[in-house]
Amino acid sequence: MSDRNDRDALALHLVGVASMLACTVRDDGPDAAAQILTDLTSEERDALPVVLAAMIPVDVPTLDLLAWHTHPETGPAQRLAKVRRLDRKTRRRPLAECGSHAAFNRHKARNEPPCEACEIAERVYQRTRKRASRKKAG
Repeated sequence: MSDRNDRDALALHLVGVASMLACTVRDDGPDAAAQILTDLTSEERDALPVVLAAMIPVDVPTLDLLAWHTHPETGPAQRLAKVRRLDRKTRRRPLAECGSHAAFNRHKARNEPPCEACEIAERVYQRTRKRASRKKAG
């Protein structure tokens, strides 16, 4: 039982480290992030990817997760609001960006091979949908 408590304590500690690492990568760059990693023990470095993976929301399109990198002036929330806003001229919703379930469906409707970002987004979408269905079933 003590081993489980130790793992739980390590995971809880690493949630804070992971949050700090994410902010450092976005704000200060890879060199500052590397410094954080060098300060960790080998056990912490081995467990950190699992904690980081657990913190990623799987129902968010990949491009939205990386929006801070591709569009540093606007974050995911601003980009999502922009996509959901109706185009004032056409009164239609703008096309969903690649890296989403809707864009994957658009590729298929046009008989195009989906791009890598859309394939990943579709896998995440289907996995999330199946998990929710299984959870609902009991």
